[in-house]
Amino acid sequence: MLNRRSSLTRSPLARSSGGERVRTPRKRSRSGPTDTTRQGVYERDGFACCRCTRPVSDSTPVSIHHRTPRGMGGTRAPSINEAPNLLLLCGSGTTGCHGWVESHRDDARRDGFLVASWEAPETVPFRDLAGDWWLLPDKFERILVGVGGQVAP
Repeated sequence: MLNRRSSLTRSPLARSSGGERVRTPRKRSRSGPTDTTRQGVYERDGFACCRCTRPVSDSTPVSIHHRTPRGMGGTRAPSINEAPNLLLLCGSGTTGCHGWVESHRDDARRDGFLVASWEAPETVPFRDLAGDWWLLPDKFERILVGVGGQVAP
């Protein structure tokens, strides 16, 4: 016989002002970077997309991209939400440069927008559309390491 019990628990019940029982919504846990890290990434990347260099504005949707993917179930590795693993990209996971990275994974890996789980993001440069290569070696630091498609030795 199948055991249909799961580790999922229901939201707690509370009483409304009328006395009936109502379900209270659970607080959703945040699995992404902290607000301080998010702000630091925006500032480090100059409030512009790291791929096309389009400035961030109210009319340009942007998102923070994880170079090493979090995986479908997420991860507990703290490095996944640290600044060297994060890039500011225009669009969502399906539009703009972020959409391009997600749908052209081999090209994105070649250009440094995707990093394998065994690689350290701070050692893998990425290339913008102008052909310039950038390295994110530390918390909120961004260093030009190659111009016009050539990485400096």
